[in-house]
Amino acid sequence: KIIFLNFFAFVVIMLLKAVSRRLLCQHHSPKPPLDGLRVLDLTRILAGPFATQLLGDYGADIVKVEHPTIGDDTRTWGPPFLEGDGFKESCYFLGVNRNKRSLALDLKLDEGKRIIKELVKESDVLIHNYLPSKMKQFGLDYDSLKDANPQLIYCEITGWGSSGPRMNEPGYDLVASSVGGFMHITGEPTGPPSKSGVALTDVATGLYAHGAIQAAIIARLKSGTGQKIECSLFESQLGVLVNAAANALLVGDPGQRLGTAHKSIVPYQVFSTKDSHLTIAAMNDSQFIALSNAIQLSHLPKDVKFATNERRVENRDELVQLLCNQLETKSNDEWCDVFDTFASTVNSGMFSFGPINSVTQAFSDKQAVARGMIQTCPHSILGEIPLVGFPVKFSDTPPAVRHGPPVLGEHTRDVLKDWLHLNDADVDTLQQTGVVKCWDNNVRESS
Repeated sequence: KIIFLNFFAFVVIMLLKAVSRRLLCQHHSPKPPLDGLRVLDLTRILAGPFATQLLGDYGADIVKVEHPTIGDDTRTWGPPFLEGDGFKESCYFLGVNRNKRSLALDLKLDEGKRIIKELVKESDVLIHNYLPSKMKQFGLDYDSLKDANPQLIYCEITGWGSSGPRMNEPGYDLVASSVGGFMHITGEPTGPPSKSGVALTDVATGLYAHGAIQAAIIARLKSGTGQKIECSLFESQLGVLVNAAANALLVGDPGQRLGTAHKSIVPYQVFSTKDSHLTIAAMNDSQFIALSNAIQLSHLPKDVKFATNERRVENRDELVQLLCNQLETKSNDEWCDVFDTFASTVNSGMFSFGPINSVTQAFSDKQAVARGMIQTCPHSILGEIPLVGFPVKFSDTPPAVRHGPPVLGEHTRDVLKDWLHLNDADVDTLQQTGVVKCWDNNVRESS
């Protein structure tokens, strides 16, 4: 009887706890994982802004420092532009600058540099993509700032790193991907080297930077001190060569252009159909058997030349031609219907396939819709605008949109008041002397 009562009491307590948690969740929205983190963002273009947008999506307070009249260079990178109410902003800028507050400030002025140094004292992270020599000239290099804020995490994004013969050269995605080997292995076999459709070297650098910053935050929890992080486009490009890098380092393979095909897997490429193109990936022997059965070439896996992936790679040209001949007998939609029907009969070992979507088609794809990959963001002039959703989903602390991409100087006044506790008169003086620029929507609407 006592055991039963104890068990009953335990069940009641657990139920009460579960109800309490549910009620708490209903009344208190969970905060994003980086809520409370302050990031001073001195980056422009893509690699740095992409990194800080990710941190902003995860809840960090990103203060984007921009030139007071020019702003981030990408604000004018168009067409295409989004226009409305006499205002025009490039789609490029809008795509990588949400969840940030814009502080328009002139770094060339002594007072501007002094304000940055005061903001550093209030920051968890400073990230920039100036040349190291330029930051030293500003007195904003890591050695000049670390004593003022020993907990500062200082992330430097450059083209080539802070040492070596190219350390003082500017860096751009196109050149880094060229020197870094990526363009050598990108393009058709008989064609010239090609760049990717988007600046993947910049994007990879931004991903490395945002991950490194979060790792440094965890390290700071243990040590109590910050540190300097160096990211470069060139080193990031080398880092993401992955299997191509392993081939070069381990067996001296310089790499080659294979179009959409894969050096070590066959079939894994784009195939022509009667009316368009399909991508097909058969990653192992069972998937190749499934593909062969689906396209009514079930004899292929029984041929010793195609029985294993190694043999399929050796006999690539012959096999690909056989597959091309068969796939060109039906349209894209017809093959997709065939494959969908076939997939319903296969318990495991199904190959993967898909059409070549345009970018607009990709975002209207039923899977993109199901996963919420279009996120509406508020813009102070343009209204609600659609941007890319959050690729990473969190069960308990989801990312959220708190700010749309900012107008130049939109938050200058707020940041100086929030972080440095200046009053309106102080900010007005700074604006009158050209140190900062404020964008005031109330003034704009009344004019």
